[in-house]
Amino acid sequence: MANEYLLVCSDFCCQWRVFTTVLILLLQFCDLVTTANTNGWVSLDKTRLTIEQGTTGQVTCSQRHGEIGTVTWIDPLDRVVSVDNRSRIYYDQDSGRLTLTRVNVSDSGTYVCAFNVTAGCRDVDDGGRPCNATLDCRVYVMPDYLVDGVVIVAINGVLLVIFVACLVHSTMSDKRRLRKYGMQKL
Repeated sequence: MANEYLLVCSDFCCQWRVFTTVLILLLQFCDLVTTANTNGWVSLDKTRLTIEQGTTGQVTCSQRHGEIGTVTWIDPLDRVVSVDNRSRIYYDQDSGRLTLTRVNVSDSGTYVCAFNVTAGCRDVDDGGRPCNATLDCRVYVMPDYLVDGVVIVAINGVLLVIFVACLVHSTMSDKRRLRKYGMQKL
């Protein structure tokens, strides 16, 4: 069966198209598989969080390689995120889960999960592995289409009234013409 395929696809251009198609499919598959940020000692279950304003989003940051240390979340303004679960944005120290509740557009930005370990985690410049992972958080406002919908319905209603008026006027003028000139047989 492979020989049959090679006979069909014997020129270089055809083989190149097959190769690039397979490569693109493979890269897309790898992109789907590696959605987590797993650089170095810290791993995120997702690297992008896109949520609607007013809703809740969660991301988990975990330690790798069984190291002993603590996970800390840093917000886009370089402040340490609270561990108090009564705050709008907080994280659980035990699980490393960052929770953003009732989010606003101002909560958008890059959140950093930093991992402080007793050993093994060094700066990349020193030849070590990264000690943090970043989360790109985007909050969007869902537009309200109520006013737009009402305007469209109103315009269509006016057009319908104009259409019916034109239809009635056309019918009435045809009847007048028939009365005035009488019915003629064909």
